[in-house]
Amino acid sequence: MTLVQKQKWLKIGSVGLTVLSVSLLFIALSQPFIRITKLMLFNKDTSLLKGFFAMFEEGEWLLLLIVLMLTVVLPLCKIITYGMLPFVVSALQSRLLNVLNVLSKWAMLDVFVVAILVVTVKLGALAQVSLLPGFYWFIATLFSSYLLAFWVQYFRQVESNSGKEQESI
Repeated sequence: MTLVQKQKWLKIGSVGLTVLSVSLLFIALSQPFIRITKLMLFNKDTSLLKGFFAMFEEGEWLLLLIVLMLTVVLPLCKIITYGMLPFVVSALQSRLLNVLNVLSKWAMLDVFVVAILVVTVKLGALAQVSLLPGFYWFIATLFSSYLLAFWVQYFRQVESNSGKEQESI
């Protein structure tokens, strides 16, 4: 495969994985995320969007800002940045990869796992918490964004190695 063909596949794959990841994120936001059953009598399903609106209505501005940043804004920025990486010049790619490494440490799964554990522990004897499809859509978003990151970094490495081979000729 020539370098031009590799670059073409990198761009096609990164666009496809970016669209997939963003789509999965929006599906995850809208789908029921957890079900809370109180005293085996009352069930309440909630999605992330419903949670955001509830925090807004209750005046929990700081919590809303933190959760929104860590679950929507940072992952979306990360996904879009990885998706556009193959389309920018290589000098800017290195800077963007450094930013992405910082973003990756703060985005997604770890925050949600901790949040679900906190809810589960706090409700303990009072209620039962069940995971619903929104949670699994969110996990799918996580994996597709990791695949996107791997895809871009792999092809960037291949491109780098191809450049070194051409220099030695």
